[in-house]
Amino acid sequence: MKPKLRLPSPALIIAIAALFFALGGVTAVAAHNYVITSTKQIKPSVLKKLKGAKGPRGVRGRQGQQGPTGDTG
Repeated sequence: MKPKLRLPSPALIIAIAALFFALGGVTAVAAHNYVITSTKQIKPSVLKKLKGAKGPRGVRGRQGQQGPTGDTG
């Protein structure tokens, strides 16, 4: 008597695909290529739209005392 093979469930197929992607490092490659790490990677016209108006200048605190001068060398 030959055992009957069953089709895998959809949950098992999704779990195997997730394991494949996790072990394959596909997301690491995508993150390396598509993550913005500096403003030089952004189009200048988009950068101009991101900048808003300057806010009011903050209040300056008191100036501290002058420290001792070091040895001259």
